[in-house]
Amino acid sequence: MRAQLSALALVCLVALPGWAEPGFLGVSMEERPVAGSDPPRVEVGVAGVVPGSAAERAGLEPGDVLVRLDGDELSGAPGQALLAFSAKIRDRGVGTSLRLVVRRWSLEVRESVDEVETRRESASEAEGGAILPDFGRLLDAHPGATVGARARRYARERELEVVLGARPNLSSNPLPTNEDLRPGLAKGPPGLEQRLARRIVGAGVAPITSAYQDLLERFENDEAIEDAFRLETVRFLHRDPLWLPDATRRLGQTLRAGLESERPDRRLIPLAAATLDVRGSVAPITSLRVPALGSSPETHGRYLLGLVREAGRVAESAFAALSDEERAHLVANLPEIAAVFGEGKYLHTDEDRARYKRSQRSIQLLAKVDRGALLRAQALLLVASDRAYLRALEADLRAAEARGYGPPTPGVAEETLWTLGSEVVIGSSRNNIYSADFELIVDLGGDDTYLSPAAAARPGRPAALLIDLSGDDRYQATAPFSQGSALMGAALLLDVSGDDSYASAADFSQGAAMAGAAICWDLDGSDVYRGQRYAQGAALCQGLGALIDGGGDDRCEAAVYSQGFAGPGAFGALLARGGDDHYGLTGRAPSGYGTPGAFRSMGQGASFGFRHLASGGVAVLCDLDGDDVYEAGNFAQGGGYYFGWGALCDLGQGRDRYSGSRYAQGWAAHSALGSLWDEGGDDRYTSMIGASASAAWDLCATVLLEDGGDDRYFGMANLCNGASAQNGLALLFDAGGRDFYRLTPGKAGPNNYHQGHSLALFVDAGSEGDTYRYGLSEGQALVEGAAGVRIDTPGSLEALEALPEAELRRLLGP
Repeated sequence: MRAQLSALALVCLVALPGWAEPGFLGVSMEERPVAGSDPPRVEVGVAGVVPGSAAERAGLEPGDVLVRLDGDELSGAPGQALLAFSAKIRDRGVGTSLRLVVRRWSLEVRESVDEVETRRESASEAEGGAILPDFGRLLDAHPGATVGARARRYARERELEVVLGARPNLSSNPLPTNEDLRPGLAKGPPGLEQRLARRIVGAGVAPITSAYQDLLERFENDEAIEDAFRLETVRFLHRDPLWLPDATRRLGQTLRAGLESERPDRRLIPLAAATLDVRGSVAPITSLRVPALGSSPETHGRYLLGLVREAGRVAESAFAALSDEERAHLVANLPEIAAVFGEGKYLHTDEDRARYKRSQRSIQLLAKVDRGALLRAQALLLVASDRAYLRALEADLRAAEARGYGPPTPGVAEETLWTLGSEVVIGSSRNNIYSADFELIVDLGGDDTYLSPAAAARPGRPAALLIDLSGDDRYQATAPFSQGSALMGAALLLDVSGDDSYASAADFSQGAAMAGAAICWDLDGSDVYRGQRYAQGAALCQGLGALIDGGGDDRCEAAVYSQGFAGPGAFGALLARGGDDHYGLTGRAPSGYGTPGAFRSMGQGASFGFRHLASGGVAVLCDLDGDDVYEAGNFAQGGGYYFGWGALCDLGQGRDRYSGSRYAQGWAAHSALGSLWDEGGDDRYTSMIGASASAAWDLCATVLLEDGGDDRYFGMANLCNGASAQNGLALLFDAGGRDFYRLTPGKAGPNNYHQGHSLALFVDAGSEGDTYRYGLSEGQALVEGAAGVRIDTPGSLEALEALPEAELRRLLGP
């Protein structure tokens, strides 16, 4: 995905008070080189068309080249053509008519039978696949005849009249106040960083105050764009971004309290419910009676199967607002959305227009899904994780094993204690191999191997549960939705102890969901997790995906969209209790920017929306203690994209290493939020390219909170270390230590997308021994004209906050 180029083309003015309603064209653009031009020139190409926009109504399609606007040529020098086109229509309001000449590649097909032409048809190249000849059909229709086909690809220019409209999905009703929207989010006194930031923006220093007020107005107007997936928490923080440091700390503190208890799920599920705007309780309600100590394997099996069936009924109720045909559409097309999005494509730029229309309908249907029902189904499965019950279950199964084994079970190597058809199996303490796909698996112990999907919920089986009580186990899968994952259902994989290994060669594994709720929970041991796309705490849309690891030195490896990832209407979380952990999100495809050696990651606390179709959700990676390593490419380590919020919270005093490429370590692009909180230790932040360590791009807000230690920031290009551009707000607070900054911190601008301002606020406290390679000295404060604020103070953040008003204004400059 390419955050930079696509943003240049949406050609919509922010409707600040007093302005006429701006016109909106609704195309994402890209530069296309003109072959043989000297000096080099580029054309303006259409990469995507916003649904419901003036461009779509006029018939513009992905792949078109914009040749002329009202008679003026649009090609130009590289890096200038897109800006020039935007400037040409920037001041044109709703209702303005434009004459656009576009060049479109088309396809003409001719079919013949015995040299007589029987069909001639043309279509745009984007839809050309639908008219290509089917020789099997032709031969079947004309037995004995000679059939033929010829195809021609050609370019032609056509003139389109485009009448600029308002941006689609603009709300006609005033937004509720933040106090009404999320009254609980602003409870309690503001935290130190928020208080300090408010003092700085309110100090009366013109570049800072005016930039902040301009941003608030722009963020407010940006939030007038509605869709069915916009979350109240994201809207609250976007409209009042100085709450972002407090919200980040509260998020991490809530998850820490859960991880430090025996039942992290009791914090996770209510947190997910509140974040996903679920009304009412998600507490489990069941009439099933917990088996008493001394019960038989059959009694336990039937009890747990009862929980699974109850959870399945609740999960199915999440789709009650859909007709049978609408459910069938989702079953058939959700995997297609996952595949297209997983390849890094914007859904609205899909050149396969038939597939685009299927995706658009799927998103509309997903808006009807009841997220609360999915969470209640997950809570029912989690009833089985009660520690007292698990101890009783293990004791009863060991007693039963001492009495002997049951008959052989198809799909299970070694002995079992009880089975119920192909639905339930309770395994022994032998080293079992499970190759059959059971609805419920309980395993007493041993070093087991799971070759089945292992706790996989899907249409036709809306809930699944696996409990492995002990042993060093291996989970291996080659099919999608495995190892505690769910498609339109609820799933729980619970591994109580042992040094376990999880590996999947397919998408959706290890606590991943799509229109579902899924948890993979490993309570103890030094474990290894290997996944592909959508793995290790990932929820692509509508629901919950979580990986919970209870301790040990763990290794998590995945390709993309993993390790705390959330899409529209979803909460994705990777929670780790402690140990020296290594998180690798090392991609399987190059990034969309064309940078050699850089790949797509999209995870480690990252939330993505479907741009122009559906707002993003909330994602978090939270790790307690240890010397941890976070390794990734583009878009990773605490960030959001298109009205999403992503956070990475590393809580403890470990020596942590963060390594990314572009958009890393507290970043956001296109109306989103990003957070990174490191509680202390001597940490290292590295980005191969840039846009890292609190980088806000295009109507976004970001924060990096570093609570202490001798830290080193190795940004390798622009937009690093508390930097903002294109109407962004970036905050970076480093509370102490002997720190090193390779690049100038606290830079703001440019703002050529929408005009206006950006604001960057960088504060490093406890300056003894700090090193700045460029742009700042110890104990200094600088304010640039574009509202880039850089403060290095020898005292603490508290001491800086306590400065008298006049002294603070002198510090910030005239």
